[in-house]
Amino acid sequence: FAPGPATQFVIVNPSDGTAGTAVTVTVNALDANNNIDTAYGTDVTLVTDGSATGGGVVDIVAGTGSLDINDLVTETVNLSLSDHLTTGLTVTSTQDIVFASGAATQFIIVDPTDGTAGTAITVTIHALDVNNNISTSHGDDVTLVTDGSATGGGVVDIVAGVGTININDLVAETVNLSLSDHLTTGLTVTSTQDVLFAPG
Repeated sequence: FAPGPATQFVIVNPSDGTAGTAVTVTVNALDANNNIDTAYGTDVTLVTDGSATGGGVVDIVAGTGSLDINDLVTETVNLSLSDHLTTGLTVTSTQDIVFASGAATQFIIVDPTDGTAGTAITVTIHALDVNNNISTSHGDDVTLVTDGSATGGGVVDIVAGVGTININDLVAETVNLSLSDHLTTGLTVTSTQDVLFAPG
């Protein structure tokens, strides 16, 4: 029993992946009974959204074709089809790929808002992957180092790649912020910022 003539293009549900690593997406030309039409060879366009790259014309050979989709941003990429050659086949098939963050490579101090002496300022630390996405799987702590008369620095509790700590200063001055890898995680800790405590 051979497959019948193709009636639709279908996107095979792809595996989810990691930002920065390509995911292969397969498109099949199926007959009315969902068999691959191995005699079919007309192309179709795979459409992606968000920051994804790699979409475009899928070379269909013997009823199947594939493209490698990548994304440097952690997001869900929606996949759809466009019948650019007007084959008349159904192209309503959709799927999505979740690009998760990769392993953390660095801690970054988010530039804090300046404030007033005597009023605490929240400083946020992110654990980022190689593509600057927050590494939501990271939970190792880091130390925030302050100078001058500032108080409140110390170990920052990192949960799902994010941590915060409140610092204060009774003296009107600029406080320099840096990081120390007290747990020897091996992540880069060269990030610096400063915060201005203005007089009240």
